[in-house]
Amino acid sequence: MKESGNKPPDHWAEDRPPSAEERNALATTDEWKARLVKTGVNLNGATPTCAEAVFIERMTRAGEHIEWLPKGKHDAHGFIMSSLDFKWNGADWELKSPGPTKPPRALAGQIRKCQWKARTNHGITKDHFMIDLGDTLITSAWLRVIADYNLSADIPIRELWVHSRGSLHKIQMR
Repeated sequence: MKESGNKPPDHWAEDRPPSAEERNALATTDEWKARLVKTGVNLNGATPTCAEAVFIERMTRAGEHIEWLPKGKHDAHGFIMSSLDFKWNGADWELKSPGPTKPPRALAGQIRKCQWKARTNHGITKDHFMIDLGDTLITSAWLRVIADYNLSADIPIRELWVHSRGSLHKIQMR
């Protein structure tokens, strides 16, 4: 596991996490809009969910520079086409914010389903993932399950990072 060397600035006050009801809601209230403006991140006209907004704050606090990607276009049936979430270190990334109680095998299943749907329905390969665990500690058991993902994956993950407790960790995939 490789750690990013950037540390959060001392002057940044910890903002409240989204409530369970807000987690997947769009960050459209004045509070959430103000929090996003404070990050200085280019949102490209997209409106992130509250969970995504917290991730944007965390990455900014960690000294990382990201650009949020616009949502996919509508297909012939009116559905929004799959797209990746943000640009970081020269690649387009998919964000997963599983919350503190999702077991790693369930997260692996969520990633597998996400990859399959993107490739099957829209011809997009999602192989760069960022997992935002917030304040949840990365355990060795959790790490082992996620690092073994490629051993049984139809679409291998090329690069995987985890944001946990204010630090970024690069996961060595097996």
